[in-house]
Amino acid sequence: MTFDGKKLKAIREASNTGMVSQFLRDIYIRTGIKTSRQTLNKWETNRCSPTLANLVGLSTFFGVDMGYFMSDPKDQGK
Repeated sequence: MTFDGKKLKAIREASNTGMVSQFLRDIYIRTGIKTSRQTLNKWETNRCSPTLANLVGLSTFFGVDMGYFMSDPKDQGK
């Protein structure tokens, strides 16, 4: 299983959290995750993955299971 940044981007955009800066403030206030726009972009474009602590925070913030953000590499070609 690997982190799928497209799922993060989709849920963030669908959640109407406003601009990226507002999202970063909201997630920091609610979960303690402090990250930059650049890091968020890297997560959403699969250039790097969040730490386990950040993944837990993202799951808590969006009210989804951590597995929501994961994908099976075998399914990538489908």
